[in-house]
Amino acid sequence: MASGELVDITTACSSQGNFNVLGVVVDTLPLYRTRGSSACITFTIKDSDFDGPTWQGGLKVKYFNDDESHLPNVKLNDAVLLRNIPVSEFA
Repeated sequence: MASGELVDITTACSSQGNFNVLGVVVDTLPLYRTRGSSACITFTIKDSDFDGPTWQGGLKVKYFNDDESHLPNVKLNDAVLLRNIPVSEFA
């Protein structure tokens, strides 16, 4: 992938590596503190199939930072551009 190139969310979800993706927030979870020093927010973005179940065709994003004020304040229906985001599959 060329630097700066956007990939669709389906491609990012079916691969591992770093990607640039653009999507709309379709689900959010409340901020929580990890067992370590970090705070975490979780949200799901989609670029199509908005009426399908949240998990279908969506990319779940977990965003960590030790300082809660540095976490993005995402809300439902926000457009989100994520650059060079590492994508990994977790079971």
